[in-house]
Amino acid sequence: LLYFLNGRQSAQTVWLAELEAVAYPKYTITRSRPVFASRQDLLAFEEARRLHEAVHRLLEDEGRAGEHDDEVMELVHAALGALSGAESGREGGGGGVAGSGDDGPPAQLSEARAETSAAGQLGGEPPTFLEQFRGRWLHVAVAHRGVAVLERRRSYAEAAALLRRLLGCRECPHRRGQWWLRLSMDLEHLRKLEEALVAAEQGLEDEAVRGEHRLALQRRVVRLAK
Repeated sequence: LLYFLNGRQSAQTVWLAELEAVAYPKYTITRSRPVFASRQDLLAFEEARRLHEAVHRLLEDEGRAGEHDDEVMELVHAALGALSGAESGREGGGGGVAGSGDDGPPAQLSEARAETSAAGQLGGEPPTFLEQFRGRWLHVAVAHRGVAVLERRRSYAEAAALLRRLLGCRECPHRRGQWWLRLSMDLEHLRKLEEALVAAEQGLEDEAVRGEHRLALQRRVVRLAK
């Protein structure tokens, strides 16, 4: 099925459908609620989308590996600041991750409730598909890009802290398997084998973790438990 702004479907898929070279089954669209609960939600989404597009442009720019890492991290800090309701870099500059810590995934769900309070009046939490049209979803997607940058710099402690923060969010559940796996690997780089094993075991308990990432975590548990 084709969906508007679905980043996981290629342009070729859309073109083939437009040319009627590929036929998709007809289905009934039931609009039980608006995509955006309020004008404020729409504006927040547009602002987050601009941030997400800026990161995407930097990553697509061909050049030396890591050439735009500093710029990417600036945008990552901005996204983290938006997630925490504070300005980017309020805890200082440098290569660190603002608001990060080593005490496990924080409770970010209360922040999400503030943004979707108007949506709650429409009848409970919005379905996962509509969550993709919230500013928080795109901010999490931007912050996710910072993990690779920190790992490339071998800043494994900061990468682990960022991964813990991402795992405290409910957005982007399709990335949770990757986050658990990277967290376990980064902790192993830090020679924290006990914590690396715990992270892999917690990942296997996460219902959102499937497929190749679940298999990789199972293998890590077996290896680290020896």
